Amino acid sequence: MSKDVLILCSNAYWPSIGGIENSLRHLAGEARKSNLRVLIVASDIGVNVKDPEHLASWKEGVRVIRYPMTPIKFRCLKPVNFLLSILILRRLFRRLKRMSPGATIVARHHFLVLAAVAAGFQGVRYLVPSIAVQQELAERASRRGLFKVVRSRAYVALHSLLQRLALQCSTVFVFSRTMATQCAHLSGKNLQDISVVKPGVDPARFHPLEASLKVSLKKKLSLPVDRKLALFVGRFVHAKGVDLLLESIAAKSSSYDVVLVGRGTELENYLALIKNRSLQKNVFIFPNTPSVEEYFQAADVFVMCSRYEPFGQTVLEALCSGLPVVAFRGASGVVTATEELGMDDYIVYASNLSAESLSAAISECIKKQFWDASAISIACHTTYNWRRLLDDLMDG
Repeated sequence: MSKDVLILCSNAYWPSIGGIENSLRHLAGEARKSNLRVLIVASDIGVNVKDPEHLASWKEGVRVIRYPMTPIKFRCLKPVNFLLSILILRRLFRRLKRMSPGATIVARHHFLVLAAVAAGFQGVRYLVPSIAVQQELAERASRRGLFKVVRSRAYVALHSLLQRLALQCSTVFVFSRTMATQCAHLSGKNLQDISVVKPGVDPARFHPLEASLKVSLKKKLSLPVDRKLALFVGRFVHAKGVDLLLESIAAKSSSYDVVLVGRGTELENYLALIKNRSLQKNVFIFPNTPSVEEYFQAADVFVMCSRYEPFGQTVLEALCSGLPVVAFRGASGVVTATEELGMDDYIVYASNLSAESLSAAISECIKKQFWDASAISIACHTTYNWRRLLDDLMDG
C-alpha cells in the first residue's frame, strides 16, 4: 500500500505564500484526484507556533506534518537550533520510512532530500527550486558590512555543500535548461541525467476578466482606473530587480504606475527610493496575499525584472491571467529562464539591464493594442498544467 503514498516536502508550506508552497498545494490536489494518499512534510515557518496542533494538522484534505525550524527560541543559539532541527527531521523521516517504506518522495529543499535518503527511502525526487551559489551572486551587490559578507559566504558554502550532496544522491528534476546546467555544474552529473519538466498553473484562479469587471476590481483594490498598471509579484530582495522597476518610472515621463505585491528585506530601500524620487502617487505596495490572482487580473502588464530567476512561476500566472509580460533578455546579463518558456509571442524584452531599457519595454508593451487576453491565457494553461508535472515526477 505504501506505493500509493506520495510525500511532498519543502521547508515551508501553506499558510506561507510563495511559488514553492503553491507548487506543493497543486501537486497534492492532483495526487488526491488520482487516489494517492498524500502527506506534506515542512518546517513550521509561517505558522502560529503557539497553536498546540501546529506540528500536525489537516490542510485542504491533506495531512501536514511540520518540524520546528528553531526548537530553542533564542536567536543566539542559531547554530544549535540548526543541528537540533536536522536531528528532529532525521527522526521524522525514519518514522515515515517505517510507516510507508515504498512511498514516493518529492522534495523541494536539499535538507529534506538528505533526510529522506538517510532514512532509507529509494529514488528520492529532488525538484530543485534554485542554486544557492547563483542566488548569492545575485544578492551580493546588496550586502553591506564585513560581518554580513562573511556570514553570507559561510552560509552559501555550507548550503552549496549540502545541495551538491542532495543532487548527487537523488533523481533530479528542474523547470528549465538554465537550472539543469547549473545543477550539472554543481553536482558533476551529466546533463542527460537531469530531467527538465514543466510546472503547472491553475486556470480556475488565474484567468482574464472582462473590461468592466477589471475596472470594478481596480476600484475594490484601491488602484487607479485611469492609469495602466505594471505589476510585480515576489520577494523584495535585490535579485528580483524591483529597484530597476521603480527607477523605470522616473527614467522618463512614464505612462504607467507600478503595483508591488510581496515582502522582503529590501522594502525599506524601496520606500526610500520612492520618497527620494517623489513616486508616492505612482507606486502601490501590498503584502503577500492568498488572493494574489486579483492583482494579476487588475493589472495591464506583468514585469519580470529579476537579475536571477531559475524559472519564474509568476510569469506563468501572469500569462494565464491574460497579461503580456516584460522581461530582460539573457544577453543583457541576467540569469533567467524566461526565454525558454516558448511564450515569446506575448513577451516584450528589454535589451539591456537598465531602468531606461525597462521603461521603454513597458511603454512599448502598453502601446500595443492587439494583445488578446484570452489567447494568451489559453496558450499558457494548455502548455503548463500540474497533472502533467505530477505524472512526470511519479514516472521518474
